[in-house]
Amino acid sequence: EPFWHIVAGALGTFLAYCSGALGTFLAYCSGALGTFLAYCSGAPGLPVWEHISAKPHPRPIIPPLRSNTMQIRDASALVATKRQPVFNQKCLDGTWQLRNSTGEHLLDAQVPGEVHTALLAAGIIEDPYFGDRWIEYKWIFRDSWTYSREFEVDDKLFGSDKILLVCHGLDTVADVSVNGTLVGRANNQFRRWVYDIKAAVRHGTNTIAVSFRNASDYGTELAAKYPYPVPEAMNIETQQGEPVGFMIGRCFDGRNFVRKESCAFSWDWGKQCRYQFLVRSNRPTNEYIYMRVPKFPSLSGPAFVPQGIWKCVELVGFTASAWVKDVVPIITRESQEWVVKVRVFAQADGDVKGSVAASVAGFKAEIRMDLVEGENVGQVEIRVPYEKVERWWPTGYGTPHLYDLKVAYQQHLSDENVKWVIHKTTKRIGFRTAHLVQEPYPDQAEPGESFYFEVNEMPIFAKGSNVIPADAFESRVNIDAWKHLLQSCVDANYNMIRVWGEYASFVIQPTQDNRLLEKMSVPTDVETSIRSNMLKSGGGIYQSNDFYAICDELGLLVWQEFMFACALHPTNTEFLDNVRGEVRDNIRRLAHHPSIVLWSGNNENEESIVKGWYPEIQSNPYMYTVDYHILYHQVILPIVQEEDPSRSLISSSPSNGAVFKGNPWHERYLGNIEKFGDVHYYNYKDLGTDVSKFLRPRFASGM
Repeated sequence: EPFWHIVAGALGTFLAYCSGALGTFLAYCSGALGTFLAYCSGAPGLPVWEHISAKPHPRPIIPPLRSNTMQIRDASALVATKRQPVFNQKCLDGTWQLRNSTGEHLLDAQVPGEVHTALLAAGIIEDPYFGDRWIEYKWIFRDSWTYSREFEVDDKLFGSDKILLVCHGLDTVADVSVNGTLVGRANNQFRRWVYDIKAAVRHGTNTIAVSFRNASDYGTELAAKYPYPVPEAMNIETQQGEPVGFMIGRCFDGRNFVRKESCAFSWDWGKQCRYQFLVRSNRPTNEYIYMRVPKFPSLSGPAFVPQGIWKCVELVGFTASAWVKDVVPIITRESQEWVVKVRVFAQADGDVKGSVAASVAGFKAEIRMDLVEGENVGQVEIRVPYEKVERWWPTGYGTPHLYDLKVAYQQHLSDENVKWVIHKTTKRIGFRTAHLVQEPYPDQAEPGESFYFEVNEMPIFAKGSNVIPADAFESRVNIDAWKHLLQSCVDANYNMIRVWGEYASFVIQPTQDNRLLEKMSVPTDVETSIRSNMLKSGGGIYQSNDFYAICDELGLLVWQEFMFACALHPTNTEFLDNVRGEVRDNIRRLAHHPSIVLWSGNNENEESIVKGWYPEIQSNPYMYTVDYHILYHQVILPIVQEEDPSRSLISSSPSNGAVFKGNPWHERYLGNIEKFGDVHYYNYKDLGTDVSKFLRPRFASGM
């Protein structure tokens, strides 16, 4: 009997506890629910309430909950504030003010433009190309220069939740300030710089200042701080310094630490025509002879080291909306269909509901693309039947057909049926396949590997030249200049150009394998082989959008290099992160152009290691080879494969190719072997008309 008394007592206690706990819980739920409903009934902007009553209700005072219940500290977090979508853009190109560090020079300057072009327009300097003036005008790049201007911010722009300053090209080392507040820095000529300036702007009149410093001094400082020397080829006694008798003194250290057009520090070609030129001889053959003036026998191009805002500047403001940064189409072929994958990169200031619509050649696609705060990427895919479009062909092989790809990002407003187009663009694209064929020969008659391009599964006999920057001051190069130069290439029977062109040289297809030449349906005689169809681009600049658009229209193939030439480079975190941004920016800008058929990592940097150009490499080849591997095989090439898997890529030019292209990437590290890869051939003592002295490689991309 005592036992059952104990059990009954325990059971009663337990049930009483449960009853109390249940009551407490229900009381809590009832109180919390009531509090929540009371809050909702007076919460302004709640969508449900808008449909119930148009009368405003005062927000009730919510009494504190009991201490044994959960406290909601910020009840407003339960409701999203409803904002009206707004998007604004404002161009800041035009007339700015320019001053040097001492204030001695104060003048108007056009943006886009450079310091030299502003001084020339103001009559402060004369044509810098004439005679020795590039030496006389070195005071310009050795000074620091500031661009400034006022701009107005109206109610609409000032009310934006996000205000961005977008600088599409700053050359090169700069501090950017708005109303005296530093909003960001730049240290790469090839990147687009974006700064959040919301906290710095004010309603009405504002001031922006972009202060540049001497890029040469900047590179020298970085090189001095680096734990070991990083050699480069062009900074030699005969290249970049002050005239001292018959020699040239060294004056630039560390240009390979600065992400700037390398030839701005001078190169072994250029516009210094006083010292080297072409004259017609009086021989019966009417041949031309290359002459040098003996005063400075090794002097090459001038070193202007420009500073300036060389591309456009704009303001972007938005509220409850987004800024579409890039639209990147990649075109591939799958069986009997063309697949157009369009990636859209957008930055939003919060949750945004929307969609992407795209159309080309009468075929359309649309996907939902909702955005969250920060960076976003979406992809829409259009499938086009193979026979419904004409293919893009290089000149000499067919017509370079182009189509308009139209892409729009549509923001969905509160009513899902209401769509607001906040961004639309048209890209000219071409339907073609392109591939660099590097395959072992099947027999011993032609040992080694092939190196040639196929476009639309047709082997192409590549003929062309390297292209160098058209002007030391890029703002002076307009679309008409490129039309003339590139049409001249077509008239000269080019079909390919290499964007760098460290040397103004021919790019010619292999002549060893006559079977391949027969497949290409071209004669094997030398005279025909020199008629060109390719240009190559690299260590100068990534060319303008106009340049590639004209190549698309003309059917000129482009061998596109990244801007690294004749140097090794640092591999510290800051430098590599800077390069990552540069590579992504330029691939996304250029990937839609059908003319580009190859990405190449650099010009002659692999060769500098293989041949031991520098004493530092000779003393420690392994360390510098590891640095090379980090920059190109671990940083640049993986980004290229991620951003644009549709194109072939090589790590360097010249290069004898890779044993394995993957992770890890393994180069052959051979030097100018004729049976593999491409070669560069330099012969300064023989006449260029003596073709018997030429190498007979798989592919000559520089001579």
